[in-house]
Amino acid sequence: MELENEHSVVEALYRLNTLNQGHILSKLRELSLTIHQARSLLFIAKHPQTSQKKLADYLGKQDATVTNLVKVLEQRDLVSRAVVAGNERQKAVSLTTKGQALVVKIHGVFHDREAAVESLLTTTEHTQLLNLLHRLSQELNA
Repeated sequence: MELENEHSVVEALYRLNTLNQGHILSKLRELSLTIHQARSLLFIAKHPQTSQKKLADYLGKQDATVTNLVKVLEQRDLVSRAVVAGNERQKAVSLTTKGQALVVKIHGVFHDREAAVESLLTTTEHTQLLNLLHRLSQELNA
């Protein structure tokens, strides 16, 4: 079996993922963000007062890497860090007003891409595709 076959599901998923990721990264660059910075801001928005450890776990990155990432976001006034009461070593990370405004723009990037995909599919096709992708994801992750 030929690996790079136009009839291969894996190849088609790879090409689609590459195309989608390139589009999203381009839009995030316009916001002066990397994918890890954007994902961090989205996580912090969903989990206010989160710890850097939880953020590191979510991103799958080492603590030191996340510390540097958070420092950059803090320097850009997108997040703030505060010492957790009773634990001088642990800091809670929160979005600033500027960070909250940027999260709205990040959501817009993903919303616009979702709308573009939805416009190409019927409601039934969209539901079927989503169900198939969830099933593949679960089965291949098992």
